[in-house]
Amino acid sequence: MPPAVTVCPNYTHFHCVHTKACVERLQLCDLVDDCGDGSDEEGCSPEIQCDFEDGLCNWKQETSGEDVFDWTLIRGPTPTLNTGPWKDHTLGNSSGHYLYIESSLPQGFQDTAVLLSPVFQPTYQPGKDGVWSYQHHCAFRFHYCMFGSHVFSLAVYQRTTATGRGLLLWAKYGEQGNLWHRNTVHLHSAQPFQ
Repeated sequence: MPPAVTVCPNYTHFHCVHTKACVERLQLCDLVDDCGDGSDEEGCSPEIQCDFEDGLCNWKQETSGEDVFDWTLIRGPTPTLNTGPWKDHTLGNSSGHYLYIESSLPQGFQDTAVLLSPVFQPTYQPGKDGVWSYQHHCAFRFHYCMFGSHVFSLAVYQRTTATGRGLLLWAKYGEQGNLWHRNTVHLHSAQPFQ
């Protein structure tokens, strides 16, 4: 835990309510109690936060395009030996839920499973003078585990159309060990996007 302090840098950090620690603003509403008192997880928007304990929340499986199979909601270890993880990230135990894809048989090499976010509003807007201005900061934060000999890739795309992949924002290839990794992707768009 970070130490208690009297004041935090206002624009970059959050001052924890009870422990008085400073945590980075990107740690707010990330489903992890970084403060130790839960104050960094209070007042979060449930419509944009998902721990998969109650299903897919407002995420959807792709039903067209290059999608070959679906993500599966499970808990505990994956059904294939020597793949991971053994437990979910949020609850940190085998009763917590998470999404996974089976990368070995019956899937073939480079088969894809696509999960779609809801549609988000633009982060930039045209100003009165015709110049696009920044409206709000948007970041996609997630935890991932890529463990097993048949792991190929995990990628995040941003699209502004109803179909297609869109722009590649982030990708990871190959096995990354039997542990959960955290990642943040910053999103910018002048149009509604997924």
